[in-house]
Amino acid sequence: GRYVMGLELSDRTKYFIKLIIVTVTVYFSIKYLLPLFLPFLVAILVVHFLKPIVIKIHKKTKIKKNLVAIISLFIVTGIIAIIFGIIIANATNQVKNIVSNYDKYQNKLSDITDETCCIAEKYSGINSDEIRKYIDEEIGEMISKGKTSDVLYKAMNKSIDTVILFGEWIVGIFTSIISAYYLLVSENKEPKNLLIKELKSISSSVGRVCIAYIKTQLVIMSITSVLCFICFIVIKNNYALVLALLVGFLDALPLIGIGIILVPWGLVYIFMGNYFKAGIILGTFILCYIVREFAEPKLMGHQIGITPLATIISMYVGYKVFGIIGVIVGPIAYILIETLMENRSI
Repeated sequence: GRYVMGLELSDRTKYFIKLIIVTVTVYFSIKYLLPLFLPFLVAILVVHFLKPIVIKIHKKTKIKKNLVAIISLFIVTGIIAIIFGIIIANATNQVKNIVSNYDKYQNKLSDITDETCCIAEKYSGINSDEIRKYIDEEIGEMISKGKTSDVLYKAMNKSIDTVILFGEWIVGIFTSIISAYYLLVSENKEPKNLLIKELKSISSSVGRVCIAYIKTQLVIMSITSVLCFICFIVIKNNYALVLALLVGFLDALPLIGIGIILVPWGLVYIFMGNYFKAGIILGTFILCYIVREFAEPKLMGHQIGITPLATIISMYVGYKVFGIIGVIVGPIAYILIETLMENRSI
């Protein structure tokens, strides 16, 4: 509304034409160009963090910039690979344990359900057997709709696609590393062509906003995962790492959030009378919420200014247009459109 109010009709027409062109351009860019240029965007993100360090080391030590860049990329890539290796190894072991102990956890879940039904009977007056029967019927219907055997059969048939995808990821990673190296050692020369200069200015402002958003989400997701990992260790959960990673990912999705797991979990422990574990889980939920509320505006600064309502709308539209990945891409698309609309040179 702030762009349109108070403008003449001709200006409004120009505004809406610009909005349509920008929106269509952003849509096609994300839909068709993003998959092609993703390795280079990752390289730009890495360079954004590494370049100041490389320049500082180069100036202080007088070591050649290309050598500093190679060493820096080697160290960063090695650290990331080790961290991901540890996470994947532990997560894989924990998933294997969940699968191997399926019957045990099914019985445990059944006991918890029985206790919850008894508590529900106490407060509602509805017979616990009737509640349990209803729950069993609903679960049975969900399982029959899921057709687990069909899902497993399709998953097994997609093993070749998985291998191909893994190969593509390896190529993408190497492309990102090589691109990052050349960006680190290149000099920032001012382009002489006015069109190139203008495009560089626009891409720089858009890139700065997108990097701020991505960096903020990654930092907050990491903090949330660490806090939840500590929480799950304290309550002696055997699958602390897998659950912490899952909750950390959900924290980046305002439509879902960490409350979808932590709040019901905490309430179940309250019903079971385990107030210590309930307090730890609900306390962690509150702490994670406070961290996001304080850290998000501080990390983003005033570069984005995306409101919670705009985030939810952009995530919903993103989901409808791009599928599940649109939940993450939607807010970025909104930021791109808003930034381009505010740029008076377009």
